[in-house]
This record gives sequence, structure tokens and C-alpha cells, in this order.
Amino acid sequence: MGFLGIGNKDSEGRQVRIEHRGEHLRASRTGGIALREQIRAGGLSLTANTQRGTRISMTPARNTQVAFQNSRFVLRGRYGKGPAKLNLSKSGVSLSGKMGLGTINFTNPGRSSAKIAGVQMRGQKAAAINGVVALFQMLVMLVRLTIAMLGYLIVGTLNLAIWLSESSAGLIAYWRFQRQQKRRATRTRRLEEAAQQWIASNHGLLAGLTPESAMAAMESLLAQASENSGASDTEADRAGSAAEGCLGLLLQRLSRVDGPDSETDEPSARNLPVTGMAALAVHYRDSVSQADLPSAFYRLDEFALDNGTRTIGQELMLEDVADLFGLRLEIMESGEPS
Repeated sequence: MGFLGIGNKDSEGRQVRIEHRGEHLRASRTGGIALREQIRAGGLSLTANTQRGTRISMTPARNTQVAFQNSRFVLRGRYGKGPAKLNLSKSGVSLSGKMGLGTINFTNPGRSSAKIAGVQMRGQKAAAINGVVALFQMLVMLVRLTIAMLGYLIVGTLNLAIWLSESSAGLIAYWRFQRQQKRRATRTRRLEEAAQQWIASNHGLLAGLTPESAMAAMESLLAQASENSGASDTEADRAGSAAEGCLGLLLQRLSRVDGPDSETDEPSARNLPVTGMAALAVHYRDSVSQADLPSAFYRLDEFALDNGTRTIGQELMLEDVADLFGLRLEIMESGEPS
């Protein structure tokens, strides 16, 4: 322990009151120098002090002291947890709390205390000092709170903006997907109607057409779509081979174009035999089992890829076939349909 407590800190990290507290000697700025002796017996404490006289005290309850100081009755009590305390004395009850540099008594400011650099002060002066320090602390706390709220507000605003941006992008993508699906469903329904009407009008041409012949005819129409885009003659040669014999007349009828495709204005998608391809797809679909349709579609897809890449016209025709077959295509990361 340092001389007069200098350098010692209290529970709040501040310099303790500068004084000397020995077993029999007490010395402080306000109390002066005094000798004291204390005896305890049967729950009573007898204290003799050269400055304050004699005192007999006892503790009837926790944090409560009853005493006689030089024949004067003394009652002290201090209750509560935390910074606020309830004080009991002969004059009544008061409320105090730690604030600023010490303790301020809210109901009786004259009983406040403050400690600066180990120097203890009491009374109105201590209350004024505590009030000024408490006001400064409140201002600092208010500034910190304002900065924290601004930080939370900025972060919250940014997070909200990011969420709205992502949500908007997702909603737009979903809306576009639904619109595309609706358009495809409408197109498929119209193709189905046109194909059924064509089949009914040309029933004699398709009545004896086997599934394999229908597949060859669809490959021929895919080759025609490749020719329209200026592709090489590889697929055109295969189309000519497929058109020989009994398929010749049928392909002449099926190859009649329907005009520019309604989904795109790309040159390679113009003059496609859309209805003819749809009629063949419907005839093939109705001639085989549902389990055979995926492999048939992949055969057409492989045929279109024989020249290295599919044209836009072939892409549209294959999409129509997939829709008429009732197949759902998903694009894998590699770019291949699955």
C-alpha cells in the first residue's frame, strides 16, 4: 500500500481517498489526525476516537447500522444493487446514485460526494461537480449512440438496397421465364392444332408412314433448315437420300414453308417448314410409346450437330419437337440439353 494510499485504485479504477488508516491512527484532510480503538463483544462494537468521542453500534440487519455517538442516536442504512441506492437515516429516506466523479443524492443534493485525484468533497459543491461531469458523460454517450445509429442505418440501408436489387432481379427473371413459358405453351397449342389439321387433310400420306420413316422425314426437314442458313451440303445429301422412294411426295408436301418464324427475325429462321415438322412430330409421338420419345429427340439433336453446330432455325424446330413430345429441356453447365 502506497503512502497515504497514493497510487491505489478503487473498484472503478480511480485514485482512492488520500488518507492514512492504521490500526490505531487515522489521518485525513477533513478529519485531521486521530487515535482510535475498537472493541467487539456480543454483536456490539465500542469505538473510542480522540476526535469524535465514543460510539456504541450494532448491525440489526444487513446494510443497516444502529449506533449511539456521544449519546446521540444514529441510524444508517444503504440498500440496493447497481448504481442507484436507497438510503435510510433519522431524517428519512433518500435516493442516491453513482454519477460523475462520485455519488449524487437526488432527494438531498447537500449529501452528495465527489472525489477528484483522491481528494474527497461533500455537499453542494460535490453535487455541482457531479452534475457537470454527468452532463459531459451524457453528451459523450449521446454522440456515441448517434454514431452507432448512423452506422446501423447505413449498413441496414445498404443491405436493404442489395436485397431489393437481388429480389428485383429474381422477380424480373421469373417474370421473363413465365412469359417465355406462356408463349411456348401458346405456340405449342397452335402447332398441335395446325399439325392435327394437316394430318386430317393429308391422312392418306401419313397412314402408312412407319416411325422410322417419320424420323427420316424429320431429319430431312432439319437438313432443309440447315440449307436455308447456308450450311454445307453434308446434311443436304442426307436429306436427298431420305427423300428417295415413297417419301418423295410426302416431303414435297411437308417442305412447304410457313413464312418467317414468329419467334425471331433471324435470316436462318425464315422459310421453315414449321407445320410439316409439327405434323411429323405428332404422327411419330402417336405411333410410339412415351418412353421412346427422349431417345428419338436426341437422335434428331445429334443429326443437327453432325455439321458442328445447330442453326437458329434448327434450334427452333427442335424446341417445337420437344414441346410436342412433352419433353422438358434443361441447360446444363456444359451447355448441352438434358
